[in-house]
Amino acid sequence: MTAPAVRRWDDASAPLLTGEAGSLIALLDAVLVNGYGAQAALGWTKEYLGSNKAAYRNSPVNGTGFYFRFDDDRVNKESAHCRGYESMTDIDTGSGTFPTTDDLFIWKSNSQNSTARPWVVYGDDCGFWLLIYANYTATGGDTYCNIHWIGDFISFVPGDGYASGIGGCVSEGNDNNSYMGSIRAINIAPSTSHGPLYAARPSDGTGANGDNLFKLISGVNSGANRMGQDGIQAAEWNGQVLYSHLGGICDCAIRTYRGKMPGILDCLHDYAFMTDDSVHGDLRYHKFRHDGDSYGGFFIDIISDFR
Repeated sequence: MTAPAVRRWDDASAPLLTGEAGSLIALLDAVLVNGYGAQAALGWTKEYLGSNKAAYRNSPVNGTGFYFRFDDDRVNKESAHCRGYESMTDIDTGSGTFPTTDDLFIWKSNSQNSTARPWVVYGDDCGFWLLIYANYTATGGDTYCNIHWIGDFISFVPGDGYASGIGGCVSEGNDNNSYMGSIRAINIAPSTSHGPLYAARPSDGTGANGDNLFKLISGVNSGANRMGQDGIQAAEWNGQVLYSHLGGICDCAIRTYRGKMPGILDCLHDYAFMTDDSVHGDLRYHKFRHDGDSYGGFFIDIISDFR
């Protein structure tokens, strides 16, 4: 096991992400398949392609070998569509889709133009976090990102052959309801209208494909809506960072504790840091926005094992 690969918009020779058709495909080609500059590829394969469309497959050896299709040729070029498949035969045909009928969205930019937007990928050959600062040309301070998960998560259930999922935005050009809307207090149910997370199937493999919601359980205050909001004030801990792994993944279809997401740590403080802060040298902090002006925050561990 190894730490996550970290790929950023400010790397030498990094691909540009813009509000133009095809820019997300170029980014994923470079990050997942081909590499760029001094940065090696994450180890995915590009199985099928079309006009500004591509289907990528994660490792069938280390992971599920499932497919993830991206359509970056939409009328609204600010966003791309994405969906998972258990198997595919061409760029537009596959089975075992998740979600079943509707795509999720990757919001690339707030404008349909060539202005580059910051992005960060943390991941491996089985799954990755994709963070996009669609409203900005730089990061830091109070800048916030949309968060997307693509690929396999960590299951604690023996024989779980469907531990793969996808999380993104629920509509085109929408920066409020991205993935992190699903990271909520334990008493708040997941929602298809607030950053839904879809698993390929429940851990026991039963039931229909595709619309199996799962949620991440945060250690936030029971009245808060998301991690990093309304938590313990940092000053009460003499400025020391308090963090923990997420409580885990709740498989909503069969109401079981299923596992956890790779690399991400729950921030128990209330907006304790600025975006892109490096904490103790091994954690990277990012802010996200949900429901208008309400912010939250989380850490990515860039040194410890990703899985």
